[in-house]
Amino acid sequence: VKLNGLTMMQTPELANVNSNSTVTSAIQAIDKAIDDKADKADAELAKKLETVTINGHVLNTGTTEAVINGAEVKLDGYTLKSEHRAVLANAFTPKDSTVGEVFLKGTAPEETTQYWAVPKAVRNVRVELNENNKPVITFSAAEQGMNYCIYTISGAERTMLANISGDGTLRYTDEAAQGGMASYAVAVEHPRLTVLGKKAQGPLSRTVSVIVPYSAAEQTNVPEVTLEDTEIDYDFDWENAN
Repeated sequence: VKLNGLTMMQTPELANVNSNSTVTSAIQAIDKAIDDKADKADAELAKKLETVTINGHVLNTGTTEAVINGAEVKLDGYTLKSEHRAVLANAFTPKDSTVGEVFLKGTAPEETTQYWAVPKAVRNVRVELNENNKPVITFSAAEQGMNYCIYTISGAERTMLANISGDGTLRYTDEAAQGGMASYAVAVEHPRLTVLGKKAQGPLSRTVSVIVPYSAAEQTNVPEVTLEDTEIDYDFDWENAN
């Protein structure tokens, strides 16, 4: 069909367009035909989406609107895998532990992960001697999946003694402890979260101390005072002594 000198291919969308029509009416006819096709396609798509699988999850939708107007959020992949719970990622969540997921409108989780955060301090650290007079440091695990750095404390100095992990009540025996005052503190270390290239650690716990008895071997090294080392004045005037 020719309109104002323009040749347009006669298609089903232009069935009602003739040489007396304007270009505007022709365009409107095409737009209407496209909209009609889109509505038909949406209806067919809605039927197909009665059950839809998104990222491995089967969702009963019924309409395309539920999917189209849904929310795409970033989930914490660690919590999703280890605890089978959907919680939101936070600013510390690494990219390789972030999972994109689509939720139906109004069903997206609101809870944010607590895993990707600087650990808190251990509060219930204790120390006591075992039957061999060796210090046993005892404390409760603060969070699942964390490591625990045990330090010996000497004044303002601290020295790493051990790095252990586990859940529930944890114990560590300082088999190398020698006689005298032994002081300890514990810090929680995140096994996956790094800050400035180092694994993130929480603050030190309070310092706990115990007095370790000297062993027999240690006692033999203590200098002994003998009569040979003591000077005695044999000319002392006992009769005139007060």
